[in-house]
Amino acid sequence: MARPYYAVGAEIDGELAGWICWGQTPCTEGTWDLYWLAVDPSAQGAGVGRSLVAEMESRLHGQARLISVDTSGRADYGPTRAFYLAVGYSAVATVPDFYAAGDDQVIFTKTLPTPLSPSPESS
Repeated sequence: MARPYYAVGAEIDGELAGWICWGQTPCTEGTWDLYWLAVDPSAQGAGVGRSLVAEMESRLHGQARLISVDTSGRADYGPTRAFYLAVGYSAVATVPDFYAAGDDQVIFTKTLPTPLSPSPESS
């Protein structure tokens, strides 16, 4: 069965300012991929990306235990990597030359709080 993708957009003054897309990672238990996060350059620094990530995480509460996102290791992606660190993701792996020679893949993850399971005594 195909797993759906989910997407949410953010508007400023009635105009699309950014969007985020995520989906459950196949063959995992509770792992989700953040596939795309895009914010209009004129809206960057205004909290749009942070709000979109928070909305995704809110919707995944109780379903996801881990979110994974990857991006380029190129110098021009430095602000992207800094953003993920700022919203609580940790750089956990680098795959050298993944995208092209000299263009590494940097993988970030964030563990979400999961609901407490009922203790055996309360059953």
